[in-house]
Amino acid sequence: MDFEVAPFINWLDIMVTNKCNIRCSYCFHSKNETDLSLEVVKKISSFLGEQFTNKIVFNLFGGEPLLRVDFCMECMKYLRSKYPNCTFFTSTNCTIFSEEFVDFFLQDNDFNVIQLSYDGLNQNKNRCDDKLVIDNIKRYIKVVPSKNLSVRMTMPPQDVYNLSDNIIYLYNLGARDISHHADISNAWTSEQIDTYRLQLDSIYVFLDSHKDLKMRYCGDTYSYYEKKSPKCSMGDTLLAVDCDGSIYPCHRMVSYPDFKIGDVNDETLNRGMFRNMELPKCMECDVRSTCHPCVAANFDVNGRFREPVVSLCEMSKYEHIKRNPQIIKVDEEMEKLFLSSMKTLEQVQASNYETLKLLA
Repeated sequence: MDFEVAPFINWLDIMVTNKCNIRCSYCFHSKNETDLSLEVVKKISSFLGEQFTNKIVFNLFGGEPLLRVDFCMECMKYLRSKYPNCTFFTSTNCTIFSEEFVDFFLQDNDFNVIQLSYDGLNQNKNRCDDKLVIDNIKRYIKVVPSKNLSVRMTMPPQDVYNLSDNIIYLYNLGARDISHHADISNAWTSEQIDTYRLQLDSIYVFLDSHKDLKMRYCGDTYSYYEKKSPKCSMGDTLLAVDCDGSIYPCHRMVSYPDFKIGDVNDETLNRGMFRNMELPKCMECDVRSTCHPCVAANFDVNGRFREPVVSLCEMSKYEHIKRNPQIIKVDEEMEKLFLSSMKTLEQVQASNYETLKLLA
């Protein structure tokens, strides 16, 4: 057994299937017809179980995991029996709704979350016809408590112009926890980034009058003064297991066979460089405390894990300003104090110069 002692795993992406019933224009996963087996799930537990934290999160991922509703419940039943304090997370494209699954998914844990992947007004163009999807979203919203439900919207650069309209649209459908994620696999122009800033301004106007809406990545407040080290947890406290038992640093890296770091079948694991994936260029950045870097995205765009994506940096900087207006106020006060101090220093220097002239 080539087993490497490492930090405890608090999040495990489990690829339930690599099959998917739609083709998103921006999807980064390679599609194939493989499915996970309960035998591999048991091997995951046998090999990695000792590294799981007490409150391990199992993310049932894909593909579209609800193509295998019955297996998802079988998988959850087994993992619950082994890890009673575990939490489950799953993401669905909303083409499938099963109230039996929802009931089973939510039992025994108030923190389990179902994430609805939906692009709102851009759904037809980027993904699939949305009549069935909208009907299913309404069903999810009706039966799933708001604390257990979130909506994720992917935003290609060409669709940034209607971001705020999308947020309002999703809110009117009943969503109260919404995240928008920029598709940075496509290049963003400076004009599109400027448009994003304007859209974010509009979203915050909406947030001011809709306090029950929780926004991810443009609403959460973090401590600016926290000396956070920008670091991705992929391959460290986060791992992913593909349908065949192969281990990867995260679900996004499953599409890159060269970055396989282990296998539950032969009980091997070598995290290598992923043990400490810090980002040196981010260490001195002013927005390091609120930024949400993705090392896999860095690789997708730049071919290097530690090279930040410039467009995402620009968007994150403005998100930081919108999240933390008190910081801007503090910075302005500090600038005033600095200018006042400089003026006083100049006056002292001038006075000293005149004194020296008299003594000369």
